[in-house]
Amino acid sequence: MSWNVGGGLRVVQASDDRDGAVPVTTLGLDAVSTAAVTDAPYILEYNAVDEAGNQAATLQRRVSVVSPCVAPSTLCEEFTEELVCSSCEGTSCLCLQSTESEPEVTVEEYVPPQDVTPPV
Repeated sequence: MSWNVGGGLRVVQASDDRDGAVPVTTLGLDAVSTAAVTDAPYILEYNAVDEAGNQAATLQRRVSVVSPCVAPSTLCEEFTEELVCSSCEGTSCLCLQSTESEPEVTVEEYVPPQDVTPPV
């Protein structure tokens, strides 16, 4: 039996030569919370058994929840009415968390204007 691991937590498939795709059981997925950054990774286990009862070796993945901010910035999770970040200590709270009510902003790559000044 072989494993096919994709990019997402649920994108794990098992297959064998006789049955083709085999159902996969995931343990630990319900414990994963993306609400806060984790100090230690979550451990997920994937199991699969084919129709003949052959069990694949258990597959384990370590999943860490990390901040989308680049250090030393931290993620602002609470704002005051004046839109000041109230959940950060010090002055390093630069990366702001978007909310569902905010429109998504796409930043295009900066292209400097072409220099048309003739050489001297």
